[in-house]
Amino acid sequence: MRTVTIWELAHELISAGVRADEVARKVGRNRATIYRWKKTIKYRGIRRFVADQKQAKRQRHRRCLDSRVVRLIKQSRTSHHDWCGEKIVWELKMKHDISVSRASVYRVLNRYFKLRSRWKKNQARGPLPQAFAPRDVIQADTVDYGELFAYTAVDIYTRETCVILGDNLTMVESLQPSVTRSSSNTLTNTTATMPDERTRMPT
Repeated sequence: MRTVTIWELAHELISAGVRADEVARKVGRNRATIYRWKKTIKYRGIRRFVADQKQAKRQRHRRCLDSRVVRLIKQSRTSHHDWCGEKIVWELKMKHDISVSRASVYRVLNRYFKLRSRWKKNQARGPLPQAFAPRDVIQADTVDYGELFAYTAVDIYTRETCVILGDNLTMVESLQPSVTRSSSNTLTNTTATMPDERTRMPT
């Protein structure tokens, strides 16, 4: 005796004129799901719809990460000042030859670390440092272009921009600029000279 699937049962109830709310209650699904099934069955037919659903169910096996990979993800997060998932994916691929999706990395991070919700608004950071002269405050950032990284520094007073291109995230270049905090609670660039490799771009 063949067992009637949940999709066939819903189709029979709908064909018998039962309301979508009642069908959803009987099969334990949302009303929107019942309407979606009804629309798909209308164009594909019940046999093809059931076959597609069973095939999709068989393919929904999530690959579990190896304990070694989980340990490497946790180490990258803690040793690199709270790296994001994209940078951890890059490090696993370049240093350990391990290909992991960004979604898998964030599943591990959500399990072992407290991440900020994507829907939560940013909290106030307090007053921003102000510049009253050139080199008072330097705004630094890193842009990932795949296998190339751009390290940018912007003088917020003169709007002068400096860019260094590198092939790693640790910025091991011929010059390692240092940034110190002055008594006025602003960031001051203490690098005396600029290397030739830097590209200046007026803004």
